[in-house]
Amino acid sequence: MNENNGGIQFVLGLCLGLVGGAVITLLLTPQRGSETRRQLQESTFREANTFVARIVDILEDEARRVAQRIGDELLEAGRRFMEEQQAQLRARLREDGAQEHAREV
Repeated sequence: MNENNGGIQFVLGLCLGLVGGAVITLLLTPQRGSETRRQLQESTFREANTFVARIVDILEDEARRVAQRIGDELLEAGRRFMEEQQAQLRARLREDGAQEHAREV
């Protein structure tokens, strides 16, 4: 849960940084408007790529954790099933052995 919060905080920080950077650039730039817009587009594109890459990393990490947890749960369920089946088989073998022994006596 903590790691998810870290991802959300990163996304929020990135968004705030993008907006803040754009505002500061517009206010302080001595360039023509068309040049400023071009630079903002390039910068926004780079930041958007970084943002998307980070989101993909977060989702991949979460998918791995979920897959691992599901795998562990399935393994444990299979282990319990096998133990139950072994116990039932042993009980049947004991019953059959007791009945066979009773017939011999």
